[in-house]
Amino acid sequence: MDDWNWEKYIRPILNQLTIKRGSISHRITNKNINKKFIDDIVITFFANQIDFEDPMYGEMESIEPELWFEQRHYDKISIKSFKGLEYKRFVFKPGEVFGSFSNEIDIMPLGVKFEQIKDEKIGCELELTFSNRDGSFEGTFEDHSKKNIKVKSELKIEPLIYFDYHNLVNDKEALFKSLNSDLYDIDTINEFNCGWKDGEMKSYKIGVK
Repeated sequence: MDDWNWEKYIRPILNQLTIKRGSISHRITNKNINKKFIDDIVITFFANQIDFEDPMYGEMESIEPELWFEQRHYDKISIKSFKGLEYKRFVFKPGEVFGSFSNEIDIMPLGVKFEQIKDEKIGCELELTFSNRDGSFEGTFEDHSKKNIKVKSELKIEPLIYFDYHNLVNDKEALFKSLNSDLYDIDTINEFNCGWKDGEMKSYKIGVK
């Protein structure tokens, strides 16, 4: 199979892309209670309608396309506290990080810059382009990275997803020591079904102040 023409499939997306809102979510697991860090962060941008062609599935019309990518602990964005994102800038090498856009077209983040947390939101500027993580487009990831754009949005901070292995939720003093009470509203804890189980682990959502 011949490589796909990058300009044919990606240029129309870059030309149309405008962001209308965004969100950021994160998870904390207390399985090892002595290690305090955020397990993963998911950044999602919601765009206005885009008409484009997917190399495998043909013409597509996406009313509110989602562009999202994940960073796990020990990836490039590795922080102990969500407040650690404020005023930070992270740079990714071409092909180092990929996220989701369509079946065969992946978002390729190149850099992300955060602003101050305010009113349950955090300002964010993302430098990005598009490619295919399997290298199916003509040219290299480096070639694609030179044809990038920057988008900005205030990201709504979704409630923390907290996986509790030690029943800390029933011990508020211990929970205060485990979490930053200046950031998280401990009084808004709600248990929910995350779709999977790991022993006695329970899943909770905790609001952000």
